[in-house]
Amino acid sequence: MLRPVFFLAANDEGKSFFRLLFEFIKEELLSTEFGNYQHISFDARSAASFRLLVFGLYLGINIAALIAIFNKRVLGDFVRALISNECFSPGSAKTLSDLGYQKNPAVRGSLRHGVTLRRVVHCVEEDEYLSALEQRRAEYETAEGSQKGRQPEFRETAYKINPDTAHFYIPERLKYMADIKFEKKGTNLFSFFAVLVLSTIMVVLVFKFMPDVLQMIDNFLTMFSSDGGF
Repeated sequence: MLRPVFFLAANDEGKSFFRLLFEFIKEELLSTEFGNYQHISFDARSAASFRLLVFGLYLGINIAALIAIFNKRVLGDFVRALISNECFSPGSAKTLSDLGYQKNPAVRGSLRHGVTLRRVVHCVEEDEYLSALEQRRAEYETAEGSQKGRQPEFRETAYKINPDTAHFYIPERLKYMADIKFEKKGTNLFSFFAVLVLSTIMVVLVFKFMPDVLQMIDNFLTMFSSDGGF
C-alpha cells in the first residue's frame, strides 16, 4: 500500500520500506564530502559530529511523532471514554472494567507508573489516601511541636494504584485541558508517515547543500581577507 506513495519502496529486491529508508539515510550520511576550507575548520571529526547531530535530530523528530500518536490514539481513547461517560467527580468515577480497559496494558501501565495520563486523570482511592495522609502529617507535626525532644521526621509512603479496583475520573477543572491534550483529530499513521517523509527530505537537502553553503561562507571570508578586512 505504501509503494505508490513513497519512492523508496519501489525496488526489485522486495526490501521493506523502513529497510530502504535506513539504507538511504545511511548513504546520505556517509557519502557527502565536505571538502577542505581555508577559513573554516571542518575536519573529519567535525563532519562526523555534524552527521551525528543531524541523525539525532532526525530520530528525535520521528520518535516524538510516534509518541504523540500513542498518547492521542491509545491513551487518548481512555481519556475520551471518561469524558463520554461524564466521569468528572469522585461520585461519577468508574473502574477500568466499567470502561472496558481492564485488559489494556498501555492504559494500566500509564496509570500505575506514567505521568501522561495522571496529569488529567485522578484516582478516587489515591485522593482519599492523600487526604488522610495530610491529616496524619498535620497531627504529627502538632504533637511534635508540643514535645521538647525532636521526633523523627514524618514518613510518607507513595500510594500504589491497583488498576483492577481503582476508580478514575477527570476533575471538572481539567476537562478542557484533557479534551485538547488528547484530541484524536489529525493524529494518525498518515501524519506520522508525512513527518517521516518530510524529515527525510530535510536530511537529504541538508547534506546535499551543506558543502555548497560552507564553500560560499569560506569564499566570503576569503574575499574579505584579500581586501584586508581580516
